[in-house]
Amino acid sequence: MKILVLGSGADGGVPQWNCSCHACRACREASQPALKPQPQRSQSSVAVSQDGLSWVLLNAAPDITQQIRANPQLQPRAPLEKEAEAEKAQKAAKVPPDSDLHSPIKALVLLDGQWQSVGGLLNLRDRAGLEVYATPPVFEDLTESLSQRFGLENRDSVRWHLLPVAGSQTQAEFRIPGFGGLRFVAFAVPGAVPGAAPGADSVGQRIAVAVEDLASGRVFVYAPDLPTPHDAAEAEAEGEPELAWLQDAACLLVDGSAEWPSRSLAGRRISTHLSHHSRWLNESAGADRQLAAEACELAFDGMVIEV
Repeated sequence: MKILVLGSGADGGVPQWNCSCHACRACREASQPALKPQPQRSQSSVAVSQDGLSWVLLNAAPDITQQIRANPQLQPRAPLEKEAEAEKAQKAAKVPPDSDLHSPIKALVLLDGQWQSVGGLLNLRDRAGLEVYATPPVFEDLTESLSQRFGLENRDSVRWHLLPVAGSQTQAEFRIPGFGGLRFVAFAVPGAVPGAAPGADSVGQRIAVAVEDLASGRVFVYAPDLPTPHDAAEAEAEGEPELAWLQDAACLLVDGSAEWPSRSLAGRRISTHLSHHSRWLNESAGADRQLAAEACELAFDGMVIEV
């Protein structure tokens, strides 16, 4: 299983457009900090593949077109011989130019309804028949706020698939056609997302995703937006399902700002969703030593992970 980190920054990315902190200034000055291969960070999202040819997006950041341009794996490829023959036949039949549109991106899983996670959907809707997976609360939010204004109600533009994580249902296994070697599990993350209606049921407003490679049995977990519990007891009480998945993951791509009870993790731990104020980006505070002590890595845009 291959994972491609498209964006490793929090809302606004790094540098943030209206900030002059040390991390943002370093990016604008094109400095090369020792902690990371490159300082700039677009907003968090990843792509997952079982063969390196077809990809599933986990979140679609507003930076998605920039991220696709930066990663050839997600760009339309030159057609193979059989595809070239079909293309010639299409041209001979005077098929409209839009028939040339294709993409290795086959599906999109939305982890929440925040703009930093869904803004790119407005660009991806130009790909006819995009398969989008979302929980009922996220689906309802997007169809109410975006559909009529931006054309997401067009059934030929976006095909919705509901992940039944809501109410008392905190986990849901699902499969994506064309990715038979991968098993996906959506699990609820505790706490309401910012801006949610007071008193609203929080289950399903925010999820994390585990992806199991059925051939190897190895599991990758993407949890880019975990709330910070007030203490370890609260985390144990509210986050037991999450802790179980984190414990079993061969590779965990987790919110760089989250604090969870110290438990031994068997796999590789990588921090993402990094704010320009993140402690990990403050080199003067000995972040490199902290990373080594916690056996943690920093994600960066364009990072390739094999699980």
